[in-house]
Amino acid sequence: MNSAGINAEVVVKQNTLTGLVDKGAKKIVLTILGKLKFGKIILFENNTLYTFGQDSSRVAKISVKNQNFYRKVAFGGSIGAGESYVDGDWDCSNLTELIRII
Repeated sequence: MNSAGINAEVVVKQNTLTGLVDKGAKKIVLTILGKLKFGKIILFENNTLYTFGQDSSRVAKISVKNQNFYRKVAFGGSIGAGESYVDGDWDCSNLTELIRII
């Protein structure tokens, strides 16, 4: 096999691994949000809507613009969420309310 074939194989394995990590990160974030007790978070991603929490006294809407959001939040916590926000991976209807909810 030539070096181009080896490089292509490495890229395929790396993409597969990245996809698995992203999938796991999304599952982690959605599971944590599913345990929300106070307030309500409505998360939009592509054409999918997720609603977390039942308390409508505080509501924040999150719009995920890039899948990197999940990885950065799952593995970086609040700092990862902040960096992801600055990077434009997600937006929020009311950032102050979101902080109060979480």
